[in-house]
Amino acid sequence: MVLPRVDVVVGFGGYVAGSAYIASALLRKPIVVHDQNAKVGLANKFGAIFTKEIAVAYTNSGLSGARVVGNPLKREIVSAATQSDWTSARTKAKAALGVS
Repeated sequence: MVLPRVDVVVGFGGYVAGSAYIASALLRKPIVVHDQNAKVGLANKFGAIFTKEIAVAYTNSGLSGARVVGNPLKREIVSAATQSDWTSARTKAKAALGVS
């Protein structure tokens, strides 16, 4: 098992995170829960039981003590969303996908 050599477990939800939260709690490893959805998933609700380090993307998540941090985004995604020439972007996307 690799987990004993881990310093902290960060979970983003899904069925895999639930088992990681259980193993971390049993081994007394710190847990950080991050939920990027507007409605918090079951695995992250469960993981929140074992930690006070909870990050969410949206306010009013329903998890007490959660800190709103948003979603981590790559620089390319942010720059694409803030560009001013959407016509050019649309033309380039169509060309790349082979769509008329």
